[in-house]
Amino acid sequence: MKRKIDQIIRNLLFNKKINNNTKRKKLILTSINNPIIEYIKNKYQSTIDNTYVSFLRIEKFLEIVSGLHIVDNNYLLLYLFYSLNNKVENKFSSYLRWGPKILNDFKIIDYEIMDKEKFFSSMISTEKIKKWNPNIPFLKEKNNFLYWEKIYEYYNILQSELLKRGFAYKEMIFKLLIINNQYLDHFFYKNADTIIVLFFIENLIYKKYTIKHLLNKITQFNQGLIYDISAVDNNKFIEKNYFLILKKEKNKLDNLEVISVSKEIEQVKIIEDIIESKKIYKNKILIVLGDKYLFTPLFYSINRKYSNISINIDYPLKMISIHYTIYSIFQLLLKKNKYQEFNKKDVIRLLSDVYIKKFFFQKDYLLKILNKEENKSNFISKNDIINKYLSNNDLRFIFEIQDNDSKKIFTNILFFIRKMKNFLKEKITYIVEYQFLSNLENYIQKIKIIFRRKKNLFFGIKDIFTYYEQFINTEKIRYQYVKNGKKNNELCSITITGFMDIFFDNFDTTIVTSFNEGIIPSYNRKNNYSFIPFDIRKKLGIDHNNENYYFYYFINILRSSKKIFLTYKNQSDELNSGEKSRFIHQIERISNISIKQKNFPFIPKNNFHAKPIIIKKTKSIIKILDRLSYQGFSPSSIYLYNYNPILFYYKKILGVNYLEKTSIKQKIGKIIHQALEMLYLPLKGKLMTLDLIQSEIRNKSECIIKKIFYQKDNNYPLTESEILLYYRIIKNYVDNFVSLDEKNVKNGHRIFIKEIECNISTILNIRLKKVKLHGIIDRIDEYNGEIRIIDYKIGFSKKKEMNILLSDIENIFSNTYYSNVMQLLIYLYIYFKSYDINSPTTTTIGIVSPDKNEYNSVTYVPINFFYDHDKEIKKNITYNDYIKNFLPFLINRISEIINPEIPIIENLQKNY
Repeated sequence: MKRKIDQIIRNLLFNKKINNNTKRKKLILTSINNPIIEYIKNKYQSTIDNTYVSFLRIEKFLEIVSGLHIVDNNYLLLYLFYSLNNKVENKFSSYLRWGPKILNDFKIIDYEIMDKEKFFSSMISTEKIKKWNPNIPFLKEKNNFLYWEKIYEYYNILQSELLKRGFAYKEMIFKLLIINNQYLDHFFYKNADTIIVLFFIENLIYKKYTIKHLLNKITQFNQGLIYDISAVDNNKFIEKNYFLILKKEKNKLDNLEVISVSKEIEQVKIIEDIIESKKIYKNKILIVLGDKYLFTPLFYSINRKYSNISINIDYPLKMISIHYTIYSIFQLLLKKNKYQEFNKKDVIRLLSDVYIKKFFFQKDYLLKILNKEENKSNFISKNDIINKYLSNNDLRFIFEIQDNDSKKIFTNILFFIRKMKNFLKEKITYIVEYQFLSNLENYIQKIKIIFRRKKNLFFGIKDIFTYYEQFINTEKIRYQYVKNGKKNNELCSITITGFMDIFFDNFDTTIVTSFNEGIIPSYNRKNNYSFIPFDIRKKLGIDHNNENYYFYYFINILRSSKKIFLTYKNQSDELNSGEKSRFIHQIERISNISIKQKNFPFIPKNNFHAKPIIIKKTKSIIKILDRLSYQGFSPSSIYLYNYNPILFYYKKILGVNYLEKTSIKQKIGKIIHQALEMLYLPLKGKLMTLDLIQSEIRNKSECIIKKIFYQKDNNYPLTESEILLYYRIIKNYVDNFVSLDEKNVKNGHRIFIKEIECNISTILNIRLKKVKLHGIIDRIDEYNGEIRIIDYKIGFSKKKEMNILLSDIENIFSNTYYSNVMQLLIYLYIYFKSYDINSPTTTTIGIVSPDKNEYNSVTYVPINFFYDHDKEIKKNITYNDYIKNFLPFLINRISEIINPEIPIIENLQKNY
């Protein structure tokens, strides 16, 4: 990309032939993607005559052409509220719950170049149909409130008011330039000596036809030059073609390593180790943050050690520590509004804040007094705290805020913000905090202006706090930082940026963090910011290609790096799925990469010897274990005990459910199981034929999968964005599963379906106790006369078959490494007992899973036992084999779980 841009600029600005054709012409250089024009401006502005060449961000270019001033989202939000005047409920906090959504919908309507009359007419009609009730008289029905009628009214009001004052938002100008020639006509008439040079990356343009219409409009005047500088050939970059693109990058994939960690923060240690590695020392290193919340610990980690650091990243406001100071102030005032006195804990929290202590209240005597008196009363009056301790302190302006005086609220909050800014202004280490407060000051100032203009308007502390939350959740700061120098003969340079940022250099080493599903690519949560129904947005193609953008950036990283490290977190929490990105799955299919697991203890082993939790089995615990024995042990409960007995105690004894959310893998697995059950159930008790596969499965699969997604009684409900994410994965798995059966039947194999999703159980006698074993077998069939017990897995299989040594059998029921084998062996025992199979007939067990070695296919992986390296003997299992070789170890493991004398001991070796 960089080479392509530089070549265009050299030809455009320094090539004599082109210069002769554009002699005395003014050039306006702009870009749909702002980082591109920033790069061009920084590199070439000092070498050319600025009289004839202008470098404009796209927003400034649109303003010049249209003659309208673009207002930001915050002003737009306030301006809509102001414009509606008495048409909405006079509560700002209520308005903020729906105002941002309809503004987002207005932008969608304009950017999609929709016919507003047709669109709103359709939405209003749909709403009427949903509300229509034959039992309601017509006259009453006419008075029913229709939300889309109101949205249409608000849309017209906002557009009219903005145009009257020469204002607009960006999407509004796009629409005006495309549907109305007068703007471009007027601009080119007045600027006949001007040529527009517009750069764009087609793969990153949302709703390409909108931009293409604009590009065509510009070129019609013969005063425009358009350049697509996509790093990936757009003819090849099409949806569902990622595999072929990655395959062409095979050489780059060979230089890629994937590292998984159990905790997010451990990725900082991984980065440190990679940078310190001798192999890449003195090189150009790029750190790409998938999750920007990792930035703060990373920055403080490397800033101490390295002197050549460059940072260019969008910084979420929630990450800035001074946000918590402002948040503490609001919590103090909100509680004061509720109880009419200050909550002592809130006062202590505010006075303990690092910024408050540093700039306002450096002495700790008040904190000591409040902590000492904490048990006497939970509240403190305003007069007490101001008169006794804050009479000469600027912090008193916060405590003097009156809930019923809007003017006082604005004045005092702005005073405090400006005072804080003065403290931070001259200090380089507080650049981000200063910018945060400047943005917040501007934000509060706008609402103050609206308050002055609109009569009978009251903003309470709750309204301003709601507005602050809007600010925090939607605004970002572009954080740019450069540190140049030499330290300990250090020559390596480090660049930190975000995954969705455009960069123009090539790097020796690139490290991408948080390469997790849900982060790269991110979940598309636009649903939460729109009233337009999902089916309408899907029909219009709105927000439907989120994955394409991320894949484009990933390819750009691949092509600009010699060595690449991808790190991800393998344990789920409330912020992270714990699932590796779908892009890693695609890479695994193509290359031979292996994922390295890195574990870092919180405290060095030399300094601390952790002691496991030991819980003796009391009478109540034994009673619960007896109840579990009666209800039944499943393979998953035994696996949980093997993984860590303390987790088994939490979940099975105490009944504490896991805090982590259901993982993507679990959700996908459940839907696949349900789909295959519904598709294959009609074939139960039948010999499989090609006609049956076609009529009962192929012709119904798509309908059944969609039915599962949208059924109301779904035990694992999905959002619309999750449906988009999972559908193709599930459909692909099911199709490949059916293809495997189809292939076997075509090759002459006889497959007779005996059971599908078979729920079975049996009783196992252990120490005079009857212990129930139960489970659900995905499929039991006869394959050429031989019984097969099959389990479905969605993880990739690297082997064509699994061979278990005789010496390994004793570990199967206690070692988590053999979890899949253990599960099938327990199913096999239950099957033997349930069907009273005591004959010498052998039974096989196996797994169906995606084949890593073959693209777009699944494979059946048989599990063979009694494997002998010397004789290469593989043998399936009879009932007598099971009783002799497997059952003793199964009984022994369950016996340990229920034995009253054996305590529950935490396993410290596991990362959970």
